[in-house]
Amino acid sequence: MQRTFWLVVGMAAVFSLLFMQAQMHRMGGAVIAPHLQFELGLGAGELGLIIGVMFMASAATQPVSGVLLDRFGPVRAVSAMSPLAIGGMVLFATADSVAELAIARALIGAGFACVVSGLYVFLLGWVERRNFTTAAATVQALPGTASVLVASTPLAVGLATLGREPVFLALAGSTLIFVVLVALTVREGPLSKRAQQEPQSIAESFAGIALILRHRGYLWLAAFSMSVLGPSFSVIGLLSGVYLRERFALDPTALGNAVLALLIALNLGGVIYGPLDRLSGRRKLVVAGGVGVQVVMLVALAALGGFLGFWPTLALLAAFAAFSQLHALVIAHAQSLFGTELAGRVITTTNLFMIGGIFIFQFGSGLSHDLFTQVLGTSETDGYRLTFAALAMCQVVGLTLYRFVPIPTPAER
Repeated sequence: MQRTFWLVVGMAAVFSLLFMQAQMHRMGGAVIAPHLQFELGLGAGELGLIIGVMFMASAATQPVSGVLLDRFGPVRAVSAMSPLAIGGMVLFATADSVAELAIARALIGAGFACVVSGLYVFLLGWVERRNFTTAAATVQALPGTASVLVASTPLAVGLATLGREPVFLALAGSTLIFVVLVALTVREGPLSKRAQQEPQSIAESFAGIALILRHRGYLWLAAFSMSVLGPSFSVIGLLSGVYLRERFALDPTALGNAVLALLIALNLGGVIYGPLDRLSGRRKLVVAGGVGVQVVMLVALAALGGFLGFWPTLALLAAFAAFSQLHALVIAHAQSLFGTELAGRVITTTNLFMIGGIFIFQFGSGLSHDLFTQVLGTSETDGYRLTFAALAMCQVVGLTLYRFVPIPTPAER
């Protein structure tokens, strides 16, 4: 038993190297956006498109990812799709137009579409379902926190001193090394049902996705999940870097340190949800409570953002980030509605809505800021405050939809 435990920990650590790489690109938007704004003179709407299109591409690729995960397993699925991400990094290194930058980010999003889902499917092969939320939140939090050490100060300083090309070429090379390590060392666990089942045809595999989407309770969860990650990735992964730099005139190092604090809060905050879910036995209440705290923080930023100094503003943003990492809990809720034979497709179908929501919110928040400042004539600071208020309203709508999601029984969980 002890040997198996450390074997799983070791494989999860190797898989997490690739997960860290994917998270760096997802969370580095708050650093990449100010650099692109300074380098190319891009507006908030253009930055929202470039940063957000990666999530749209990742969402669009989720159905294919789910089929690959259930047919071929997490290792082969990730190995097959990651070359797209590597090519996207090479293109992003030299792109100098909005279209090229958007295509590059889209390739990165599509190539990494399997990574988070693949890590979850890997865990489902080794961890009992009742312990999945805690295991997933922990595995997500630790390498996710490590990834921010790259996505914050080092990335900001690297972009400022070395430039975009060497930084992203280095990231492409390290990604290739991590893909090879995963292919050589990670294996599926004994709880995986894939090897015990008759291989499905392509039509049958996609029919499984249709079965998921016909589940009325799941559709309410899917609608709610669009607002689960979108606001946090819009604020922490896009707006916070430009907002803090413009509001408090931060240099690249100070900006990187501020983003580092926010991303650490974003990743480590999710650890609290696994134990709360397991000990309370009231998953919906835990999820709703987490979203409710986020709404309060956004309203505070909207109401007080023009009057607070740097440290109180950073504290509010960090508190918002700490309660926003609900991904593993929503995935666990979705899993409880279906059998394990659909595990990969349940995860990726849910990711389609969650990651698609990130693109919608990031692109929409950039357009909202432009609307408030350029059309309505508000100041830059008030434009951000109004955007925070709009995001809070969207989360309230999401909570209203979540009321209709069925509560799984203890046996189903």
